[in-house]
Amino acid sequence: MKKIGVIGAGNMGGALIKGWSTLDGVSIIAYDINKDRLSEVVNNYGVEKAEDIEQAIKGSNIVLLAVKPNQVKGLLERYKDCFNTKQIIVSICAGIKIKKIGKWSNDRCKVVRIMPNTPALVDRGMFAICFGDGILEEDRGLILSLFSSLGKVFEMEEKYMDAYTALIGSGPAYIIYFLEALVESGVSMGFPRDMSIEMVKGLLSGTTKMVEEIDMKLSEFREMVTSPGGTTIAALNHFDRMAFRGIIIDAVEKACKRSKELA
Repeated sequence: MKKIGVIGAGNMGGALIKGWSTLDGVSIIAYDINKDRLSEVVNNYGVEKAEDIEQAIKGSNIVLLAVKPNQVKGLLERYKDCFNTKQIIVSICAGIKIKKIGKWSNDRCKVVRIMPNTPALVDRGMFAICFGDGILEEDRGLILSLFSSLGKVFEMEEKYMDAYTALIGSGPAYIIYFLEALVESGVSMGFPRDMSIEMVKGLLSGTTKMVEEIDMKLSEFREMVTSPGGTTIAALNHFDRMAFRGIIIDAVEKACKRSKELA
């Protein structure tokens, strides 16, 4: 039985707890400073409640850090003596490099850095994984298995983590932002808001299913909808005149820059 100590049971920590709570051979002990949130997670998913961070660390094979990036240094330095050399620290904290996690925890543990995204809430997450030094094949297999159970896993070098954070970690917010704009356009044209929301949701789910299940290039899907002289090309031409594609690229690059600043 592998035991996972989860420090931080917010949106992402809670999503991981939810997914792992049903796995065989895994037990979870969770801690969060928000006692109401912690009780909610414990009651909903049947995991063990830690009274403090020390309890969540000691006895766990894996310690998941799911706290805000600016809390990592203080937490690790305060509790570094609680770790042992057989443990693995798994960090999902944006921008914090493996080397720093090792330094702040006095290099007592093996370290894995992971960037998730919120579709993990529905077992459709996307996870970038970077393994630190000293990770055994057994450890690697365990980590990959845990996160693969919640979505797709991409193993990569740490130098790509900031870019992944900007593109995929933040990506759900970009898509929701665009969907909200589509909803507002529907309302502007006279549709009731509830109807506009449902239509846009259906648009998203249908388009996603089509892209996932039909082996075609993205440009080919777009061309399927874009008749010469039609409504779609009129909208796409306006996007191009407004440099919409360039705006998206610039925005993701700004997110990447911010991820580097957080480090």
